[in-house]
Amino acid sequence: MRAKVVMRYTLLQLPALVLFAVILGFLYWVFDLPAVLLGTLLAVWIIKDALMFPFVRHAYETVDESPGSYMLGAQGVVVQDLDPRGYVRARGEMWQAEVAAEDAPLKIDSKVRVRAVKGMLLLVEPLEGGDDEAGTH
Repeated sequence: MRAKVVMRYTLLQLPALVLFAVILGFLYWVFDLPAVLLGTLLAVWIIKDALMFPFVRHAYETVDESPGSYMLGAQGVVVQDLDPRGYVRARGEMWQAEVAAEDAPLKIDSKVRVRAVKGMLLLVEPLEGGDDEAGTH
């Protein structure tokens, strides 16, 4: 998987590198700048991209799962009454959520668990027994 991420990052950096090289070539032609300076600037650009990779790598990783599926099983806390829709805080994020009609209404500070994700809507169920760690994952 890492080789794919490196390849994706490299291929997506190529257009900017080519554009920078064209600009450097134009500067060389118009201002007669030393080729060593331009080569050094090009090398610095490449080194910059290599040094930035560890910080931006996660943005180039593809997730084979559907969006929001990382929320499945997460615990949260109701921050706006669910009757049947409202808002919950789960994993440090605010989400619109819906609870099954037979479990509604759920009041503020009720603990819930995510049982499904439907687009940007979490389908939740009441959490029996309440876990002190709800909403902190």
